[in-house]
Amino acid sequence: MSFPLSGPGPGFAVPSAAFAAFATAADDPFDRTPLVLALLEEVPEFGPIYWDLVRAGDDDPGEPVVLLELADFVAVHLGTAEREISTIRRISAVVEACLASLEDDEVGRDLIGCAFFDSLSPDNRRRFAPWLGPHARALLDSLDMASGVGREDGEDGGYGEL
Repeated sequence: MSFPLSGPGPGFAVPSAAFAAFATAADDPFDRTPLVLALLEEVPEFGPIYWDLVRAGDDDPGEPVVLLELADFVAVHLGTAEREISTIRRISAVVEACLASLEDDEVGRDLIGCAFFDSLSPDNRRRFAPWLGPHARALLDSLDMASGVGREDGEDGGYGEL
């Protein structure tokens, strides 16, 4: 039994490497399905779990077992992502509250800008920006304008919204 790989909706694209896995399914000496080949190609972190299943399942765990393990794998990663996102949100809230309390204290704002935001790489600034509130976003934008750092994310040259 083989399950087709389909997307969750408009805008979904299967990476080209996954298509290569589908093309090689007939040549696979382990007779892995296109689903398994795509998983091993696109989600190498799942590989050790899959190979444990192969060893435990007489070289053929079957897609239902692979999918059950994949569901557990996803659940673990979703839990981790939620914890990490929660941490980022709490950090952002603290920075935002601090900036809001500073009002016109330019020294305090400069301290946060120079000691915190300037310590983040441009890529990390872009990744953190969607989590920022209006005070932190304005400070970050002013630092970037002063330093000449360009951004491509937002239509107005800013970081865009989450």
